[in-house]
Amino acid sequence: TSFSQVIVESAAKEILTTQNITDERRQEILNYLIVVDNVDREWMLHQLLLDVKQQLFKGNLELAKTFSQMAKIIKEKIQPVLPGSENKRIEREFEVVDILRSLMDGGDCLVDKGKKIEKFFRRWKYWPQIDADIVYLMLRSLYNARFDLATAPFSLKKISETLLEIDNEYPPWFKAELIHYQQLAHLFIAHDSNDTEKRQNFFNSLRTALELLETETDSPTELASYSRIATTIINGDPYSQDIYELADKAIEIKSRLFDTEGVAITRGAIARASFFAGERLFKDGKKAEAQEFFNTFLI
Repeated sequence: TSFSQVIVESAAKEILTTQNITDERRQEILNYLIVVDNVDREWMLHQLLLDVKQQLFKGNLELAKTFSQMAKIIKEKIQPVLPGSENKRIEREFEVVDILRSLMDGGDCLVDKGKKIEKFFRRWKYWPQIDADIVYLMLRSLYNARFDLATAPFSLKKISETLLEIDNEYPPWFKAELIHYQQLAHLFIAHDSNDTEKRQNFFNSLRTALELLETETDSPTELASYSRIATTIINGDPYSQDIYELADKAIEIKSRLFDTEGVAITRGAIARASFFAGERLFKDGKKAEAQEFFNTFLI
């Protein structure tokens, strides 16, 4: 009966939104709800898109595809009765999901991913309540495409700066990463510049980003952000006095996160910095001090 459907639908929604259930159980509930006549379809579309994103982040590409197909069925049913603004929001959400799938499945090349992200921001500009995790992946993808897609660093700079201007109460790690990628874009665009003041502003901005982050926290996202930004400083500012302290902190964080690749990257950065510092001291005739840095390099 209609009454019993309402009761079951209410219970199903409660389970999906409040309980930690298996993916198989989640799929069973969604398969039931999609054929119920009186289901709240706007709510179900929102839930399905959320589930698609979660499955993509977990690497469950096939289940994400299944949920996405279900979402398209619901979308076709409700679009004719929704106002234009809501239809635009739904269309944007589907495009976000499409980009996330592209970023997670490894199928597209760096250039194609970069062009897709640039097209997305040209079309939709910037909006409140953004998915920080997904926009971070978009920024990282643009940065990775910087050598292959000429427009990528300029798009990265514009997107980061615009989002920083909006500053819609972002979580600290995301604001720190916006500063991080803004400065990386600046540095890449002006890579031939020998302007000492500009380079110093670059590193000062990155240290400002570090100050936004709490290292005595249980948040893996915030810790990972700190270690990434610290490693960028070590790589780019080998003569700074605080790089060994930063390296120790970054390695300690990456070890806590079981990020063995990240530990190797940071150790490589500190080795590189030690070599350059030793080389400079050696040229200045300070051979004893230079030897200390070369020893660190060899370790």
